[in-house]
Amino acid sequence: MKRNVRIDYMRLISSILVVIIHTSPFAGIHPLLTYSIVDVLPRIAVPFFFVVSGFYFLNSTSKHQLKQILNITKVYLIVSLLYLIFNYFYAQNFTLSIKGILFQLLIPGVEYHLWFFPTLIYSMLFFYLVRSLLKFKAFTKMCFAFTVVLYVIGLLGCSYYQIGIKIPFTQLLFDNAYFTIFRRMVLMGFPLFASGYFIKFLNEKFSPKTAKKVFITSLLLFWAEIYMLYCLKIYSNVVLTIFLYPLSISLVWLLIAHPKNNKISLAKYCKFTSEITYYYHPMFLSIISCFVNNRFYKFLLTVIFFAILSLAIILIMKFLKKEPSTNERIQK
Repeated sequence: MKRNVRIDYMRLISSILVVIIHTSPFAGIHPLLTYSIVDVLPRIAVPFFFVVSGFYFLNSTSKHQLKQILNITKVYLIVSLLYLIFNYFYAQNFTLSIKGILFQLLIPGVEYHLWFFPTLIYSMLFFYLVRSLLKFKAFTKMCFAFTVVLYVIGLLGCSYYQIGIKIPFTQLLFDNAYFTIFRRMVLMGFPLFASGYFIKFLNEKFSPKTAKKVFITSLLLFWAEIYMLYCLKIYSNVVLTIFLYPLSISLVWLLIAHPKNNKISLAKYCKFTSEITYYYHPMFLSIISCFVNNRFYKFLLTVIFFAILSLAIILIMKFLKKEPSTNERIQK
């Protein structure tokens, strides 16, 4: 596939949205406005990463899929090791055992944002094995239906919690201490990753104008649903909503349907900046929190720091006649 620079632009935007989630830079404004900026708009970021990862992975060859799995696993282990070293020297009362480290690596990640990687790796492995052992296309429709059911369960445990707990036995799941991990990996990441497979079908069967219409409609319904949830107060959180699902799919579909293949250098910069911003912003936030208390300044300094850092790394690598090593390794 040719490089679609709009995908790379959106990667950078999504990484910035993740920083907004973790810094709440606009807290203290009008409650509804704060809710919209912090809890609504940024919620598209991680779903975008899952859907676009699913699109590129599920529409590639088995050989390329295996290469992607190995590359993302390698990067995940390197980033995790750096966080373990950082927390050992920097974090107070850091006493994680070998067993604890293995659990963190295999399930939630050694840092709060790294849960994305085990989820992504397991999703990749599942579909790689499905493709290797079963008739992939025949199984896909059944698998897709199953992932939609999983997503609906996630809705009942999040945005429609007050409805969900009225269903027999569901409270045992939704109020379980490990539900957040289960929701992230099984009820959110896996279904959104799987949905990426159908973007190629949508792009082939429908026009680019249809993609735009579906995206705008999904966006408006997403905002309307969020406002309804805000008024009804039936949610435990709004991480998962009904219209987040079609919004995430239609966003990637829109970018695929309207490709842009020039300005490759800028696209590479955006992709590399998005990667190091996502990987290392919690580490940077931990350091600057010792000097800065203002949430907005933390957010602004984080974005500026990684924008400058990535540019510096790219220029140094070009000077050394090399490209950033992670730049072509990872398809989020």
